[in-house]
Amino acid sequence: MKKAIKIPVFQNSLLPSWHNVIFLTTSILALIMYKNFIDKPQFCQHQ
Repeated sequence: MKKAIKIPVFQNSLLPSWHNVIFLTTSILALIMYKNFIDKPQFCQHQ
């Protein structure tokens, strides 16, 4: 049973390299969206 569990764990250790690419791109996009959100309130202040 333990040997069967070790195989998925080993496979998971190889995945993060390609999982991190998606995570980084999504986090960067989230930061850009968040920055745009902060910049927009200045528009409201002018009104």
